[in-house]
Amino acid sequence: MATEPTMYRVTAPYITVKTMTPDGMQIRGLHAGAPVPLDVEQASIDHHVALGLIEPIPKAQAQAVRAALEADMEAESAVSAAATPEPPGAAGAAQGGEPAAGPPAAATTPSRSGRRST
Repeated sequence: MATEPTMYRVTAPYITVKTMTPDGMQIRGLHAGAPVPLDVEQASIDHHVALGLIEPIPKAQAQAVRAALEADMEAESAVSAAATPEPPGAAGAAQGGEPAAGPPAAATTPSRSGRRST
């Protein structure tokens, strides 16, 4: 049976850590009492522990904290997936039809003043 990694919580007023999100690597700010995300690199954890900025969470509390973190990560993934816009014309192409064409663009010629004239 594999041992679960130690979980940590922030003891300093505020720290920053690099963590992976559905949108890629991001720097996240964490306030006192916040659990450190599970995917923070060990070198970063060691650095923060050495400076007294984070501490291990007791094993008795770690299971509940881990479940909450995993639920947050799943919810964030779902929100990110729902917020990703479809490329233009993807709906029409997915249904086998032609993408909807917008109104024709008006012919414009730039003038020397930078204003467009029609």
